Amino acid sequence: MKNKFTLLFLASFLTIFLFTEPSSLFASSDVISSFQDYIIIDDIEISIPRVVEFSLDSNDIKGIKNIAVYDNSDESFIPNIYIENSSILRNIPVTTEVISGRNLAKLSDENYSTYDEFSLPENLNGKISVQFDFDNEITTNNLEFNLDKFVALPVKISIYNMGGGKKEVLLSEVRPTLKNNFPEVKTKSLLVEIEYTQPLRITELSFNDLDFVTDKQPKLRFLAQPGKSYTVYLNPDKYVSAPVGESPNLSRNDGILYIKGKTSINNPDYIESDVDGDGVVDRADNCVKISNFDQVDVDGNGRGDACDDFDRDGVINSVDNCPSDPNSSQQDDDSDGIGDSCDPDESRLTEKYPVLVWGGIIFAVLIFVVLYLSAFRNMRKSIE
Repeated sequence: MKNKFTLLFLASFLTIFLFTEPSSLFASSDVISSFQDYIIIDDIEISIPRVVEFSLDSNDIKGIKNIAVYDNSDESFIPNIYIENSSILRNIPVTTEVISGRNLAKLSDENYSTYDEFSLPENLNGKISVQFDFDNEITTNNLEFNLDKFVALPVKISIYNMGGGKKEVLLSEVRPTLKNNFPEVKTKSLLVEIEYTQPLRITELSFNDLDFVTDKQPKLRFLAQPGKSYTVYLNPDKYVSAPVGESPNLSRNDGILYIKGKTSINNPDYIESDVDGDGVVDRADNCVKISNFDQVDVDGNGRGDACDDFDRDGVINSVDNCPSDPNSSQQDDDSDGIGDSCDPDESRLTEKYPVLVWGGIIFAVLIFVVLYLSAFRNMRKSIE
């Protein structure tokens, strides 16, 4: 009887494991570990499902405005909407790249799942100049970067006030962080110059507006169920897409239950993004997708040697079978891991057919043994 019960248990476990989508087993933990802070929302006094709204402390939103709400009872994520200050939204700037006139609307669309991408010129650092022209004059002292996942920060930024008809330096060639402070200025136009050494994808690039920061607070809405508690996760270090079901209409302003917000606390499960697993977090890694724990950068160009391309053949060093000799085809006739361009000609036959080497060694040993035995036999005959 005991054996039958054990077999039944194992069969049930295997059935659940085999027919459960693998990604769903780990999706929640992967999402949760991406957020730096969280807020517990409990004791919501409702008898039917209600859309609840609460204010977030502006100090709790430190970077990407990407928020996930977790239903602690069902152990699943639910839809939510983040409501930014409407006054600031009306003053979103028209953003253009100064050099080519390329429209960069995605940099200021308040959608953190979209991005503008800037490729890296061959064998050169990337440089862009982005101008912000505001509908109305703003007072600002901070530029905020929000990057797509698996992207390192630029190596240098400069910020200029262009509102007074001349180019006034506010920040000059500094290594950026997610939030960059500079002297407070009142202006309608700002210029940002960015230098980068790895392909760059920016989801949002925005200036704060001190005229509105103290006026209103950002808010969060979600559909709450009676008797349940929720965890609101904040401040990921990259954009995170939490798996949620069908979303109710959360934009309607009628029937909202306003509840008191709480102060966020640090998420003990947070793990800073390190996609290549080399121990260096993405925002500081000079090779985000190629493991290089030593961060060696011989030529000091901001790209680690592992993802650099010394011979300029379009194949990065870490996978180039001739890192110092151009060989874009990566041809390797003897399959020894050394490309033909840098493999000595005279060694290819023996490398391709190593049996020749071992055969030669064995043949030489046999000849030595035969000669030794022959000499030994002749010596015995002479003694006799």
